[in-house]
Amino acid sequence: MTQINVDLGQYINQFRRDRGITLKALAPGSESNLSRFLKSGRGTSMTLMNEAMSRMGLQYVDLMTAFPRFESAFTTAAETLISLRFDWQATQVRKVVMNYIASVSDAKDVLTALNRQVLRSILQACQTHQNRLFF
Repeated sequence: MTQINVDLGQYINQFRRDRGITLKALAPGSESNLSRFLKSGRGTSMTLMNEAMSRMGLQYVDLMTAFPRFESAFTTAAETLISLRFDWQATQVRKVVMNYIASVSDAKDVLTALNRQVLRSILQACQTHQNRLFF
């Protein structure tokens, strides 16, 4: 567990409470698992986090705003991909994504895992010519 996991859990929990969303609505059948993460930054999967964030309408941009120290390698990769959005070439996108993944290969925290998943989704969308879904 890292401090950023604790901070992320607290941020998501506050976001949830501000909107009056119950744990049951976010994680049917997995409320205790999600609650543990929201309180202590431990004990949840990326799948559960993604589902909960989706159900709340919480997006990546919300996390960037909330976490100014959001990983600079990810921010750099995301900004590069945004600048390439009008002239996407799968090889360029793949290079950016793979460079990021290599730069954080030892990181185990939830936020890094989320970053990896976002970039892999962008790569897949680019390779299948669905990049309009992201930008």
